[in-house]
Amino acid sequence: MIEALFFLFLGLFYFFSGLQYSMGRATAPGLGLFPRLVAVALLLCAFAMLVESFLHSRKPKDEEIKRVKRHPWHRFLRSPGFLVVICVVGYLLLLQVFGYLIMTTVLIIFLGFIMGGGGWVSRLVLAIASSTLTYWLFRTVMQVPLPLGSIWGN
Repeated sequence: MIEALFFLFLGLFYFFSGLQYSMGRATAPGLGLFPRLVAVALLLCAFAMLVESFLHSRKPKDEEIKRVKRHPWHRFLRSPGFLVVICVVGYLLLLQVFGYLIMTTVLIIFLGFIMGGGGWVSRLVLAIASSTLTYWLFRTVMQVPLPLGSIWGN
């Protein structure tokens, strides 16, 4: 429920932030198109999460009530949504220092642990392959400059 409200407010923030830019036309999209698309995606996710939380709500057990009363932020701080936000913020803060390839690989590995499934080897192979492929796609095909990392002297 808390994660759904977070995504709801984030989606509303993106939507209203995107209103200051023009959407453009279908043949020439403007700067406001992407924030509005992100906003719609976030709002749809928030809506789906809210519906799911209401449909699958259950009465907490006594030991869960005691644990939440002792540590009211414990459940929120350990929730996957909060951990994903922390990973993305850390990624953005360290991207210029370590570069795209290293930070994207680390981000994908951490997200794999948060989401679960697979072992170390599959997470590592997926992280290296996807970060290398997206680096090649952005850098070579689309010619988008990506940070190489200041620790490497770039």
